Amino acid sequence: DTGDILYQEAIRIAPKETGGTLFQKLAELGATCIVKTLALLEKGQITPRQQKEEFSSKVPKLTKEMGRIDWTRKAEEIERQIRGLNPWPGAFTNIPVSGGDGRGEKRQLLKIWEADLTHVDSDKLPGTVISGKEGELLVQTGSEALKITKLQQEGRKRMDAADFLNGSSIRTDCVLGEEGEN
Repeated sequence: DTGDILYQEAIRIAPKETGGTLFQKLAELGATCIVKTLALLEKGQITPRQQKEEFSSKVPKLTKEMGRIDWTRKAEEIERQIRGLNPWPGAFTNIPVSGGDGRGEKRQLLKIWEADLTHVDSDKLPGTVISGKEGELLVQTGSEALKITKLQQEGRKRMDAADFLNGSSIRTDCVLGEEGEN
């Protein structure tokens, strides 16, 4: 939105804020601001002011495809993508799963709901699952490993990475993403 500003308030964005939690905060603040703005307008106490172009931005409408994780990007960028697109459209990748068509591995959708930055790096290709501590799911990115903490495999419920690893056939050195993508 690049129109004139009638009233403005700042809001703190927490370090682990998601698109969903920020939406809720802004909805509550927006309701309060509308009431304040209408009261000030009624009293004639508002002077519209132009936005400074360097602070305005135009953002495209979110699409599902924006959720596709490109593991060649920096870990910090991917972690922000995961938080920013949670809950919709959600960040996702593909995971190799055994069998199905009789020709070996197929790929299944894996939504990533939460992740943490690490200071772990490897010489593996981006998207490669690397070994971490027991119960940790680390994936190499274009810069360092990203620790996946909450995820959801297609057709299953959302779960912690440790629970996923207990019931999954995922292995170290498998590569997430589309086949041949990384």
